[in-house]
Amino acid sequence: MDDQLQEFADWLRTKAAAAGYDIETRGGLSALAKAAGTDRGQTGRAFRGEVRPSIDSQRAWARVLGIPLHEMLVRSGTLQADDIPDAQVASPADLDLYDVARKFGIPEERRHLFVETVESMANTFAETPKSGTISQSQTGGLSAKR
Repeated sequence: MDDQLQEFADWLRTKAAAAGYDIETRGGLSALAKAAGTDRGQTGRAFRGEVRPSIDSQRAWARVLGIPLHEMLVRSGTLQADDIPDAQVASPADLDLYDVARKFGIPEERRHLFVETVESMANTFAETPKSGTISQSQTGGLSAKR
């Protein structure tokens, strides 16, 4: 077994646990694979250190686990650190408020309340208040308005 893949798998299991996916219990790995939209078998093989996952799988897991994609790709051995130029700081227009809520650990059923609150506060502090939502790009194409 490749040592780098095993180290990656160990790191990935730690990150999954930190994100609330206990892959050691029944259904934990399936829940992660389902949330990420990845194949359960491929996810299992990667989490056991048997295979280097595809970039698409790594992208999906990075999104679900709240890990920067470049870190995932480097740790898996898919890329070397010097293959990636310095990351640029995201502008507010690049933020996905639903993703931010997830990273703060806000339960899915309450994330729309978080987005509504942030939108309201942004409009309060903006020089020119806007009606409706901040933007589709900032809310992942979803709106808290019902």
